[in-house]
Amino acid sequence: MTIKIVLLGLFTIGWVACHGPGGHGGGGGFHGGGGFHGGHGRRPWSHGGHWGGHGGGDRSRDPGWRPDGHHDHREPKPDDSRPNKKSPDQSSPQVNFIVHEPQGLEVWIVKQPEITSFGIELYVNKDSRETNAYCDLCANTTEVTYGKLFIEHQDVLVKKGDTLSYYAWIGKGGQFSRSGLQTLVVTESIITQCDCGTSNIEDIDIRFNDPDKRSSREAIFVRKIGQSPREITTEATDPDTIRKEYREDMISECDIDPEQCQASKAEAEADRAIKDPRREIEILEDIVEHMKGSSCAPKVTNQLVLLRQAPFAANGDGDLMNFVRSYVGISAELQSLGAGIVRVIPSNPGVGQGVVFEMGSYADKQRILYHVRDNELKHIVDYDLTENSY
Repeated sequence: MTIKIVLLGLFTIGWVACHGPGGHGGGGGFHGGGGFHGGHGRRPWSHGGHWGGHGGGDRSRDPGWRPDGHHDHREPKPDDSRPNKKSPDQSSPQVNFIVHEPQGLEVWIVKQPEITSFGIELYVNKDSRETNAYCDLCANTTEVTYGKLFIEHQDVLVKKGDTLSYYAWIGKGGQFSRSGLQTLVVTESIITQCDCGTSNIEDIDIRFNDPDKRSSREAIFVRKIGQSPREITTEATDPDTIRKEYREDMISECDIDPEQCQASKAEAEADRAIKDPRREIEILEDIVEHMKGSSCAPKVTNQLVLLRQAPFAANGDGDLMNFVRSYVGISAELQSLGAGIVRVIPSNPGVGQGVVFEMGSYADKQRILYHVRDNELKHIVDYDLTENSY
């Protein structure tokens, strides 16, 4: 009997021991107590809290919550409400522009203590992301002038209404950073104005002494009715071939109405400047008076002429030069003037949307403008009179 009592006592003690320290934790889990069941060993959640313990609630709303019941204390992801590293640096200095007439550009920033150099990558009226886009001004400087870093270029062509797309390069302690793409539309506020007083000189029509004659002037050449302009070609063409094609595109007014004129009239009118030296003298006198009367030298020294909608896509400057000379050389006088073209500047290489070409002098520019207008070459205009550049 004594043995049975001892065995019963040992059995009771063993049963209590098997339930362990967590045996009193029942009623936990979803009701706010401790543990999931309250007495099945030392499990991670037996102390209560991850599944509703200590007040319950949906812990999935916790941003650090994870399905395994632990909190995530890692840094937020780089794209979680953080600044884009590719965006322009807000601390970058302001880039300032000064446009000169008839050509030339100044770009500058205020020198800051940590800045050691300044560079500009500028595109005029073109998308810098295009594969064939070339830089109109790419330069840098380390020289400080009056507390500013200046970049100046005399050959850049910029006019009112142009769109400037640019990247600024800033050097700090041997490291260089490139800003994001910025754009600026050129307005009068950044164009240098004539500071020598207002000029009341009228623009002289160098073709005629009497402006009223302009409306009564007879056309010398006209394009055939229904004839479309020549298509753009990417092949190099000999100047003589271009001239021949151009002449085939044009017919004289006598071919339109043979009864009203004689066949030799158009030819005589086309070479009027060569056969009449007095007329050439009048042209030169008007040019000289125009140059003497102008009080603002920069405006009258512009030697550029614009050829709009060039029907030819050149493979290089030499090929483009041949095209321009052939296009204007429809008379002996224009051929002579065309030989004096100094350089050509394409608006977009290989596209043929327009060509700016420069004469050797202002007088030659005015002479060629007279003769191309006299021969109805309407695509050639004075660059000074264009609102936007090519």
